[in-house]
Amino acid sequence: MIMLHLYFRRRLLAYRDGELRAETARRVEAHLGRCERCRAELDSIKATSAMARELPLASAPELLWSDIEAGLDAPLAVARKTPARRVWRLAGAGLAAGLAIAAVLAIVAHRRHGEPGWAVVRVRGAQPESTGTLGVGQWLVTGPSTVAHVAVGQIGEVDVEPNSRVRLLRARPADNRLSLAQGEISARIWAPPRLFFVETPAAVAVDLGCAYNLAVDAHGAGLLRVTIGWVELEEHGRESMVPAGAACRMRPGLGPGTPYFEDASAAFTQALSRFDFNHDAGAVGTMLQQARPRDAFTLVHLLERVDRQQRGAIYDRAAALMPVPAGITREGALAGNREMLRRWIDDLAWSW
Repeated sequence: MIMLHLYFRRRLLAYRDGELRAETARRVEAHLGRCERCRAELDSIKATSAMARELPLASAPELLWSDIEAGLDAPLAVARKTPARRVWRLAGAGLAAGLAIAAVLAIVAHRRHGEPGWAVVRVRGAQPESTGTLGVGQWLVTGPSTVAHVAVGQIGEVDVEPNSRVRLLRARPADNRLSLAQGEISARIWAPPRLFFVETPAAVAVDLGCAYNLAVDAHGAGLLRVTIGWVELEEHGRESMVPAGAACRMRPGLGPGTPYFEDASAAFTQALSRFDFNHDAGAVGTMLQQARPRDAFTLVHLLERVDRQQRGAIYDRAAALMPVPAGITREGALAGNREMLRRWIDDLAWSW
């Protein structure tokens, strides 16, 4: 139920604006008929948009716009730049109109006061050790027996496990961003998707409304495990969508691997690791033999990551395991049509 609610929640703004495919729109309509929570969220979207349309227009001082333009032109003081596409793909649209207004207010507040920090409580054993604030640009380092509980503004919380190093990069209404250099964190985020990001040496973890664990070793290699909702891993033009019950490994220079469900067979996951990080094309055959219906999710991800000669066998196996959604064609999949493959991955949510 959590997965399906997230599926519909991410489509409410597009549904209101008439931007969904007819088949998807019918699904949303049917869901709205039986889900009071989503009906209320859609009403909130409509009300917020109506309020935004009624706001009076006012001219800002020229000095303010000069400051804003200078800020936009300045290089970002972060280890990794985020493509603009990520900013505009904000799903969970309940705050869409409000965030547009808050963005300008945040710029002004940042100029005057700087970005706010996050409250931190350090715990040694079972006893609070200290409290404080983690400011933007500051590092938080935990010892061998210390856990730090961090409040991510008003949108969630993060536990920084022992022997970890994290740095607060951003604390803004639409961009809350940590860097995990080494160690392990557990995040629980209850805000709309794409407001919380964790940068690692191998990939950026993008919250889509979730709870997850993320670990990074001394070499920068990482492992993401999702317990609620979804997380998207992004790096080097590669995207891995990781749902609850699934995991994904990552390596510096290579980016995220292919996501897999944690109850997949050892033979399947070992072959996947060889494919992702040892360039073992022969591992694909083992995965095709070992795949269960649930593993079709992993196989569809693979279609973007193999050469055209292997795509046919992968498509045929995935299609045999799970029905192919309407609008997804063999020709499009073999051509590596990204939009089509994204739709296929998205529709697989109905089977989880």
